Amino acid sequence: MDHGGVHYVGLFACYIKSSKVIINGKEEQTEEPEIVLLSVAPMSKIDATGKPDSDDCQGDEQVTEAASSFTAQVHVDHFTSIFRDYYNVAIGNWAKASIADNASTNCKVASLLDLPHVGCNNHKLNLDIKEWMKIDLNLKNAISGVATTMKEAKLSLKNAAILSELTPLKPILCNKTRWSGKFQVLDRFLRIRPALIEAANHEDSDLDVNASPPFCQRVQKYHKPMQKLNEITVKIQKRCCLLSECWSYLNYIVTRHHNNHDVNHVFYGNTFVPKRILWNGPLSPDKYFESGVVKIQTNHHVDDLTDDEKEAVHSLLRENNNVGVVNDEASDTASIDSLEELENYNKKRKQRQHNNDPKYVNCDFIQVRSRCCPCCVHPEDQALAVLHGYCSLEESQQLQSQ
Repeated sequence: MDHGGVHYVGLFACYIKSSKVIINGKEEQTEEPEIVLLSVAPMSKIDATGKPDSDDCQGDEQVTEAASSFTAQVHVDHFTSIFRDYYNVAIGNWAKASIADNASTNCKVASLLDLPHVGCNNHKLNLDIKEWMKIDLNLKNAISGVATTMKEAKLSLKNAAILSELTPLKPILCNKTRWSGKFQVLDRFLRIRPALIEAANHEDSDLDVNASPPFCQRVQKYHKPMQKLNEITVKIQKRCCLLSECWSYLNYIVTRHHNNHDVNHVFYGNTFVPKRILWNGPLSPDKYFESGVVKIQTNHHVDDLTDDEKEAVHSLLRENNNVGVVNDEASDTASIDSLEELENYNKKRKQRQHNNDPKYVNCDFIQVRSRCCPCCVHPEDQALAVLHGYCSLEESQQLQSQ
């Protein structure tokens, strides 16, 4: 959030909240991830005692200057002071992971705090898709042709008036910020294509529409995989999306890309190549921590973890516990064919009760970053993930009221 040139940093915590509920007339204890707002404040210079430097509190100019430095060390000092001065805890004793976007500063912050970094998988997917749109010339031409038609239909009052008599749907323009805007343009084009062709044939229209079947087939060819990718993008943006859920959706893309020999396959004949969303991709600095957490969240046996994964998730061990099973039922999503089945599986996995005495703590507090980022924390017998990032005042107020 930016106010008067000062950037306010939002710091959130995600942890497992235990509560008792009545199910079928019986009282049962449930564990659900909870996100709470810790602070929304500008970063200022911190002195040795953890308090704001007095020199920075003498006027707005000094405070503004102090809050305008965004180095990793300034972030670390800010987060450390928030935990120590307002919550009377050491961030190193509670935090188990840092969840933020993939900026190099955030990776450095996690490194300085000695925490594993869980990056934004939605950002990784967005980068892979944007690279696909950049290198596939046929896709670029299809998007360009559709965008030109939609622009002529929308920005011309005469064309827009003619089109409005033929369909209640209006033409839309590309969103330059995200790739999904281009998908929405293709989707709207296919839905109003008959009306666009009819409008182009109107005597008062100067609308130019490529009505050839080959062009329509090309748009449909790219629309299908983009629609599937858009569905997955929306699913991993939802609040409290577990890391294992996100991985299951991304694996759905990866496995179907590697097995796209069927002509009826959603990715058949397309040049989309997943790179950054791979578990060992270039934007995954703590890949073994992530893969280890996913195995714990999906109820795999402890022996299924590799030595690297066991070392990476060592901080998630329950102390003085020799039980060798994480949970009672292992899971495998590789055989699931549709996104609907995958979503139902993830819902059922959340409904299953965790083993009362597992070797690792309940790791459902480790989630993926959406618009507001958290940090994972471990109060007493639970664990916490620290999320941080820039947020709007409305988002912070909404979270604080929940």
